[in-house]
Amino acid sequence: MKQAFNNFIYVGESVNIQKAIFQHIKGIFPPNLSFIHEIAQVLGISYESSYRRIRSDKVLSFEELYKLCAHFRISVDSFCGAPINKVVL
Repeated sequence: MKQAFNNFIYVGESVNIQKAIFQHIKGIFPPNLSFIHEIAQVLGISYESSYRRIRSDKVLSFEELYKLCAHFRISVDSFCGAPINKVVL
């Protein structure tokens, strides 16, 4: 197994987190709006680039993860297995 790191997160694990985050966002996203368009707008990227991130062909940068979480008002902690109401250093 390849052990590459991206923003201090093991890539294999971050891809699973990324998929879970996009599944969650899609679940709360209004069905009458374009999901791809919204992701592209939030991240300031093209539609093709947003498809690559949603399919996990490209791992989200930390800045992109922050933008998504801030825009959709979700906490990345819930996807990482961090204990609720605990400070992780």
